Amino acid sequence: MAVEVKIKVEGKYSTHSVKANKNVDVTFKIPYSELTEYIKTIQMLNENVIIAGKIGSDKKPLKLGTFMVSAINIDRDGQGTFKINTQLDFANADHLNELATRTDEPLIIFMKANIELEDDQEEDTEDEDNEE
Repeated sequence: MAVEVKIKVEGKYSTHSVKANKNVDVTFKIPYSELTEYIKTIQMLNENVIIAGKIGSDKKPLKLGTFMVSAINIDRDGQGTFKINTQLDFANADHLNELATRTDEPLIIFMKANIELEDDQEEDTEDEDNEE
């Protein structure tokens, strides 16, 4: 059974690169204050994740594309480093470049993925629903 998981964290754009093989790598920094939300991204390993970012007081988020989580790191101060990658065909390069030019503004990162649950996880979810 697939479940849609949505995560919203405040962070900062760190860097992105496009390689000769059209592989796109993007890195975000997530502060300690967002750790409880950021840690939920572990569910998104090996899944296609739709990523968008809302910069400053903009009304609409920029759709960055569909990515795979490549690294989730937390340093000793609790700051997270979130690395994602994709092929250039699945990324919006114009929106990534806009992020790069507005690094001094706050950034809200929206992530959405359809997670496939194991059979035993489905039973646990049903049991929790019955307890409420």
